[in-house]
Amino acid sequence: MPRFRLRPNVCARYSIRVLAPGFDAAAVSGLALPAVGGGQTPANSHFDLWGSELRVRMRRRVWLRFDGKSLKWINGGSIEREWAAVSGREGHQSPREQNVADTGPIPAGTYLGDFSEFQDRRLGQSTVDWVAGNLGRGQWRGNEMSWGNYRLWLRPLRNVNTFGRDGFTIHGGWYPGSAGCIDLTGNMDDFAGRLRAYGQSVTVDVIYG
Repeated sequence: MPRFRLRPNVCARYSIRVLAPGFDAAAVSGLALPAVGGGQTPANSHFDLWGSELRVRMRRRVWLRFDGKSLKWINGGSIEREWAAVSGREGHQSPREQNVADTGPIPAGTYLGDFSEFQDRRLGQSTVDWVAGNLGRGQWRGNEMSWGNYRLWLRPLRNVNTFGRDGFTIHGGWYPGSAGCIDLTGNMDDFAGRLRAYGQSVTVDVIYG
């Protein structure tokens, strides 16, 4: 049975630190916690933290890490899969330009890839939107050439300086480069298959340097 230590911090919030092998040791802060009987909490339980922004599951952690050159799928500290990936337009993929809207790479920080916001273009796109996409309009501007077949929307978590930018995703496409999303180009289908098999939301750590 995993052990959890609850400790107060500022503004009467609490943090949870998991003290068990195979679990991530990073503390997670939240506004409130349900009653904990006998000081123990089942490993499968979850808490709503920061309103509806993040649902954290107390289980073996899977997360992603992007460093400007590749996207890694990490499970329990081990890299299980790695894909070549870029962010930013060609010639503007340096972390020094992460503050440049619609041009530079995704800003450093931690994001939530919400599985409920994972989209399959072939299943969710109407004929009208497909036509609009070919004209550079609609929900999938540029269609497969710009997005590939899938995209996963990313939401910045707390203390991420996005420099006023938004609309980040992980997606595919025909050519490497983006307006700030993480672009897997032809690797997106493989990533999407793994994400579908996992079937849950994931955090994405963007770390340069």
